[in-house]
Amino acid sequence: MSLAYAQMIKSSPDLDAATDNARAALKLQPQWHYVRDILMAQIETKRKQAAEAR
Repeated sequence: MSLAYAQMIKSSPDLDAATDNARAALKLQPQWHYVRDILMAQIETKRKQAAEAR
């Protein structure tokens, strides 16, 4: 989870790595509310913002 967040907030975010790390965290702890409901949504929001900026 921490790796996913760190990848997401970098000045040049690696959203694919953030997604992979978040999914790996959910495999270990599927009920993790923060990762499942909040962090994944934040990553997707950043992904949409990056696509719109192009």
